[in-house]
Amino acid sequence: MELSLFVVMKAVFLTVWATATNRVEWPTKREHRIDEWVKIVEDQIQRLSDFDAADIYISRLTRTGIAIDRGRRELLLVDEKFYRRFPLSSVFDCEVLEDDVPLVDASLGRELAFTAVGGMAAGLGGALAGGLLGQISPSAGNVKKVVLRVVTDDFDKPSHDLVLLDRSHGNKGVKRDDVIYKEALEAAELWHRRVVGMMIAGD
Repeated sequence: MELSLFVVMKAVFLTVWATATNRVEWPTKREHRIDEWVKIVEDQIQRLSDFDAADIYISRLTRTGIAIDRGRRELLLVDEKFYRRFPLSSVFDCEVLEDDVPLVDASLGRELAFTAVGGMAAGLGGALAGGLLGQISPSAGNVKKVVLRVVTDDFDKPSHDLVLLDRSHGNKGVKRDDVIYKEALEAAELWHRRVVGMMIAGD
């Protein structure tokens, strides 16, 4: 009983301390699965008293993540051990990259112009209606990495990379008709739309 109470008190202390210091407490035991890690970090974000996360995405590959508070118009970005919060006015760009090549971009400095694969320009409505998957040929080659990049006014670390697919350790990557690739690109596009939509709404 005393041990259980100690464990509970320790968990409460770590949560409060993490919130107060903008620190993310990842479990350190090896027996914890990555799904458990993700759940614990999501719980920490949801417990924040002054941030109402409409949705949260934590990368199982790089311990990075993103959450949006629509009411406060804020982004929360998880960088391994810490999280950073930004008002939408501090977010300058959001793009999806495939093997370090931008697929779609939404820079306020370029009036939120979207650029799709092959240099084909599209307006906001066309980009959102068509979707990235509909603009990429399955025969265009394999993919090693899919990243959602958010650029902020943070002087020390302006770029926040959320890795959704990473097969860079291999030589082949994955095919574009592979379920893993499609899921990664769909998640990247969903969060890109969310961030850009809020950027546009506040412009």
